[in-house]
Amino acid sequence: MKEAESRTAFGSIVKWRPGKNLSVFIICLIIALTFWFLNAFTKSYHTTVSFPVKYINLPDNQVLVSELPSVVQFEVTGFGFSLLTRQLRSNTDSLELDYDAATVLRKGDRSVRSISGQSLIELANSELPDDIIINRIIGDTIRMVLEKSEERILFVSLDRSITLADQFFINGKIKIEPASVVVKGPPSFLDELDSIKTLPLSANAQDKSINKELDLVFPQGISSESKKVNVYIPIDRKTQGEIKVPVQIEGEIGDRTLVLFPPEVTVTYITGLRDYEGIQANQFVFEVNTNEIASDKTYLIIKQRQVPSNVSIVAYDPHKVEYILKK
Repeated sequence: MKEAESRTAFGSIVKWRPGKNLSVFIICLIIALTFWFLNAFTKSYHTTVSFPVKYINLPDNQVLVSELPSVVQFEVTGFGFSLLTRQLRSNTDSLELDYDAATVLRKGDRSVRSISGQSLIELANSELPDDIIINRIIGDTIRMVLEKSEERILFVSLDRSITLADQFFINGKIKIEPASVVVKGPPSFLDELDSIKTLPLSANAQDKSINKELDLVFPQGISSESKKVNVYIPIDRKTQGEIKVPVQIEGEIGDRTLVLFPPEVTVTYITGLRDYEGIQANQFVFEVNTNEIASDKTYLIIKQRQVPSNVSIVAYDPHKVEYILKK
């Protein structure tokens, strides 16, 4: 192999054989790393180890209402090699916590059992090599609180965020089928609920009625055989109409006749396009009351008493009428 020459900062020439020198360097590096690892693995270290937790023998007729840890951690001391081996197996080793073996604190519809920190340490010790010592558990006693499930009927509420196109509106009641569902869960969870929500329904510039099936959203610990509901939202175009409505007379005036001028009001209203043809004068009630007749007054105030549910009043005229009494 051809020798390479390089000049140092002092001007001398150093001859270097790349192949031979590189091989020596790699061998020395491997030896150094081997000794370093051997030294590291034989040292004692303080660290934290974690165990996934699996809960077994939980009763079928009760539901957990306490939040249980999915992982338990311990501070340990051990040699490097043992700790490395444990870390490589950390996803396969787990602690099985037996409900039947836990300490009973309370029985009945709301049962409470606990597993002490010392019991957890003993379980973890059985899974660790002898040369790994547990110094302490990070955390404390695990409390398992369970309640018997019960059934209740809750209304369904629609979670919606809908913007309508210009000149469109929701014309009528929003229909949800079924309007209520039977749910099952622990009483302490059910007490905090007044309804079951649907998945969010969103729409922008909507100009057509919505008829959609939506999933129900159940909080943790709550279940139901009903999983979906059908939602109908009637959307219609606004249209303006005008109609003349006779003014009705409320009250008694004996053998006399009350004559109004004018005898009717002109009502301007907004309704849906599909309802426009069905709007009739007899669906409105505007009236005056004879109890308001006085010698010093020549008019009566017109009051709005009844309007169809699918109509929104814009204005009506007049708001008062003159009158005369005839015998």
